[in-house]
Amino acid sequence: MRLQLYILLLLCCLFLPGRASAELDQGAEEGAGSGMSEAETISRSEELNKMKVELDREAAGLIAEKQSLLDEKDNLEGPEDVRAYNEKMSQLNKRIEAYEERRKAYQVEAEAFNASIREVSGEDKAE
Repeated sequence: MRLQLYILLLLCCLFLPGRASAELDQGAEEGAGSGMSEAETISRSEELNKMKVELDREAAGLIAEKQSLLDEKDNLEGPEDVRAYNEKMSQLNKRIEAYEERRKAYQVEAEAFNASIREVSGEDKAE
């Protein structure tokens, strides 16, 4: 179970909001030629930034909840406590899986947006 916590924490570290926001902001500045107007590009960048902030907030909450449950595990006293704990862990694991799906969807969208910006700015041609 601690492994899941560490994996979730690692995933949060991999998608640092500062790096993603900077890339998306740069993309918004360069994206006017990507088939979107400058206003549409900026709007899309802001949407993606907002999604990232929400995902980061959710990840932090899941990590805190997971740690709280792990701490609670040390104080279980009987079969009823164990059943209740297992149910809480099961529910948390479902929320983590749902979070992972949303995070993956965000990643696909952000990568597509950034690729369209790189294409317009000529970065792909230079590589």
